[in-house]
Amino acid sequence: MGTSNPYIEVAVGSVSSRGSICKIDELSKYLKPTLELYRSLYSFDESAVEHFQNNRTVRSYSGTFELDRLTFDIDKGKNSKDKIMADIRYFLHLLEDKGVDPDIMRVWFSGRGFHVEIPELYGFGASKETPEVVKRTISKEFGSIADNIYDYARLIRVGYSFNIKSKLYKTPLTIPEVHNLDYDGIIELSRPFCREDFQHEYLVKVEPIWNSEIAVLEPKLAIETHVTAKKGDYNGHVTCVQKMQDDIEEGRRHTMLLRMISAWSRKGIDAKGCYSLAQTYVPTLAYNEIIRTVDQVIDKGYRYSCNDPVMAEFCDSKCIFYKRKDYTMDVLSTDDMRKRFAQFATTDFTKTSFNLKDIYDINYNYIFYPGELAMLIGDTGLGKTAWLQNLVVSTPNLDCLYLSLEVHDHLIYRRFLQIANGIKKEKVMDLHSVDLNGELKEAITPIEHINIMTTTPEIGSMKQLITELSPKIVVIDTIDAIKVNYNNDPFNKMEIIINELKQLAVQESIIIIGVSHISKSASFESRLTVHSGKGNSVIEQKADKVIGIMGEREATRRVIRSLKSRDEAKFQISLLFDYETFRFKETEHVQS
Repeated sequence: MGTSNPYIEVAVGSVSSRGSICKIDELSKYLKPTLELYRSLYSFDESAVEHFQNNRTVRSYSGTFELDRLTFDIDKGKNSKDKIMADIRYFLHLLEDKGVDPDIMRVWFSGRGFHVEIPELYGFGASKETPEVVKRTISKEFGSIADNIYDYARLIRVGYSFNIKSKLYKTPLTIPEVHNLDYDGIIELSRPFCREDFQHEYLVKVEPIWNSEIAVLEPKLAIETHVTAKKGDYNGHVTCVQKMQDDIEEGRRHTMLLRMISAWSRKGIDAKGCYSLAQTYVPTLAYNEIIRTVDQVIDKGYRYSCNDPVMAEFCDSKCIFYKRKDYTMDVLSTDDMRKRFAQFATTDFTKTSFNLKDIYDINYNYIFYPGELAMLIGDTGLGKTAWLQNLVVSTPNLDCLYLSLEVHDHLIYRRFLQIANGIKKEKVMDLHSVDLNGELKEAITPIEHINIMTTTPEIGSMKQLITELSPKIVVIDTIDAIKVNYNNDPFNKMEIIINELKQLAVQESIIIIGVSHISKSASFESRLTVHSGKGNSVIEQKADKVIGIMGEREATRRVIRSLKSRDEAKFQISLLFDYETFRFKETEHVQS
């Protein structure tokens, strides 16, 4: 497929490994069995080479974007197998009705849903505004039929690459196969690496037939004057945002603008007004970036509270929300609360939560619900990692993403096998001395619900990672290893991490369990408290549960104790730690 922009971004092994570029025609060299591979939807011009060398991210890229193909994502989500098959068949009929020849359609099974590729039939061309134009056009033309995946930074799984979640390959399908096979039949086609009986030919360039349907962006507004208000002359309504308007900082323009747009929008200012205000206050930001940011905030309804780290940084006692810190407070009627609680009371949480009472002999329920952020704290060398591994192995019905950011993959994998099977290190080595014999397969089965990642992610990429893998539990060991771009202050960094993780837990309806070290002063105390975590007080304030692990490093006895729970009874468990199998064995009943 022809394109004037020759470069694309690639991520090899994981979506979090993004930041490298290659030429489009060199992409296939990265394909390998059991290896995940992603590419950017858009291609970039020559300026991308230097940009990615210096930045390792598409953010702030000032060159042009272009599509070398159109890709439609028909996601399975929570739909049944029959429903997703009906959706993809309907979509292919829709493309035919819109004049697309079936011979130029390329259907892929992505490992769960389907991707449909066709030539670029609009003729968008290469420009800085292309992502905004494409996103609006696809939304206008296809609505909710296919997911609108055309964000400027979006990555997509490459054809023939591995899906680590489903253990299947992104596999090419013929049109008759889509219409005649059931979902399970397509899964069987997707187990081997690269089908031998059928592969897609490269897309060919064809003349655009939909060019008259391209959405038109609002013209760039002519701004002759900037802010007329005198600096420091603030009123009492969301004073923090007014202060941001006066102090836009290079390197933080996007972060601050998100909060400003959110506040403007909540005052009733529409998108066109927000475009104008954003140009006024951030004139150095590219206009296409302004449009994208405004649309993002308004479409997704972003709302930032007084507890947001950036809002708090500019907090002012003059503000009417200063005393109660209640900006963005949701007001619910009794009827709203009744409906929400009724939904909660009738929800089946068996596939999304777990209860410690089912694992240990405790007197009360201690349930980890989706939407919760739990923290495990303890001194170095007491087995924080091992205890969480025991917990994850004990919940095989909940898919887990385990971010092992201090222990490398060989060691964490070996210990998972030891815990799951109650075996020593030497036995694991023996099992791997021959190629996947039956005994090894049997040993691996109890941990097949666990995906491990050892690459340190940036907090901003966590949402895409979680969306891609769809885990029910995310374990982060340890949270202070997560990267936060443009922030080196450890206290401010920890606030951002904890706040973002709590939002992710709620937005994605998952359980997030983080590991944190304790402060130096706490390491000299005989008993941990909710205040013992390393850093400032954000952990104890934001976490729904805080659990402590205590004991002597040289001894085998460990005490696991609840230090904070919003809605659960406290517990204390005494365990013995077996260094040879990394298992914890309960020794006595709970002391509530």
